[in-house]
Amino acid sequence: MHALRARNFRSARSTNCCPTPGRYAGLIRDPADFYGIRDRGRIKPGLAADIVMFSEQGVSSRGRPERLYDLPGGAKRMVMRPRGVERTLVNGVVTWEGGKLTGANAGTVLRS
Repeated sequence: MHALRARNFRSARSTNCCPTPGRYAGLIRDPADFYGIRDRGRIKPGLAADIVMFSEQGVSSRGRPERLYDLPGGAKRMVMRPRGVERTLVNGVVTWEGGKLTGANAGTVLRS
C-alpha cells in the first residue's frame, strides 16, 4: 500500500487538476477509511489533528532505508528519512520539526 501511496503522491503533485489541498485529501482520507480509523484523515473540529506540513516541490526520501529498533518491545522497523517535511503534528502536538523528532509522544500504537 505504501508504494501505491507514493505513486499517487507523485501523480497528485504533477497534476494541476485542483487546488493543492484537494490533490492530497484522498491520500490521507482513503487509508484512514480503509482501516476504519474514523477520527483520522480529515481536518474537522472534534477530530484528532494529525497534520504534516511539507514543501510540495521538495518532498522526497533520502537515500537508503535504515533499520530502527524503536517500536514497543524493541521491535524493528525500516525507515526512509524524509526531505521537505517541515513539521508533523499528532493530536495537535508537534512531533517532528527541523528534520528530527521533538521527543513528544502524542499518539498511540494502532492495533488490529
